[in-house]
Amino acid sequence: MMYRLLNSAVLLAFSSFLFGCLGDSETQYEKDVERDDAILKSYIDANAIMANQTQAGFYYTKDETNEDGEEFLENSIVGFYYEMETLGGQPIASYWEEDGAPLLFHYNLNQVTLFPQVMNLALSLAREGETFTLYSPSYLAYYDYGFDQLIPQDGNFIIRVKFVRKFTEEEVEEIEDQQIQDYIETNSLEGFEMVEKGVYVRVVEVGNLESEPSKNGNVLEISYELGQLGEEPFAEIDEEQPAAISLGSNNNLDFLNVALKDLHEGAVVEVITPSTAAFGITQQVLPFEIREDYFNFNGVPVTGRPFEPLIFKSKIINI
Repeated sequence: MMYRLLNSAVLLAFSSFLFGCLGDSETQYEKDVERDDAILKSYIDANAIMANQTQAGFYYTKDETNEDGEEFLENSIVGFYYEMETLGGQPIASYWEEDGAPLLFHYNLNQVTLFPQVMNLALSLAREGETFTLYSPSYLAYYDYGFDQLIPQDGNFIIRVKFVRKFTEEEVEEIEDQQIQDYIETNSLEGFEMVEKGVYVRVVEVGNLESEPSKNGNVLEISYELGQLGEEPFAEIDEEQPAAISLGSNNNLDFLNVALKDLHEGAVVEVITPSTAAFGITQQVLPFEIREDYFNFNGVPVTGRPFEPLIFKSKIINI
């Protein structure tokens, strides 16, 4: 568990996951594609929808155009809103302009950076400010993944998406930093100081001051909780079975090498970190409530969401 949490270099072969993985499952995948293509075509024809069909396999209509808007280039950070339902009309999730600032994802042509992935594919057709309705087969959404009654396995979907605009890295850093400051102020938290890379740290208990403070190269045994800011932890390690990390290692999440330095045995520390100093820029998974389950399904390499701060609480058990 700790390896998956603290190793920021974890990568998955998404193409293997999405396109059948094993050689002997290729035929079944082709059957699934034929099934979904037939279902979508039947739906489009039966409802007389004037939609464009793509070679990738999804259909779309452009509901709002913006000919003066800029196109989205690879490696853009894209702000967007979306509404999603099954092909049968069952609502799944909605996050639109009245709900707040746009959601964000990192656009990459060679890697799936947004699930359902059809939204990532549709961006190549869009300009800033345009709205689309996408008719997606399951193999361009989550393929054979399902979640309770919310996401039907092998489901086909209708997704309305508005691609708002591109955000610079500096803008995203400012957004996350403001979220952190707002959280500290709203909860009347004292003692937090910003250190390197926008990481905020406060020492709750100093521990045994007679012990040597931690430095790079030390192996630390720690307990911890980690989660998105303002939410329940998605990862926990207790004092009975502490995790071991080598301070200063490139395998650690960046904020750990900053926040756990110069601490004594028994120290308790709280850290609020921007996403870039934790898991980096990860894949966006929608809706949010399926992310942990999708992680356990091996759909994404990390549990933490992109472009949102995290909070980390830890005790130094041994140095």
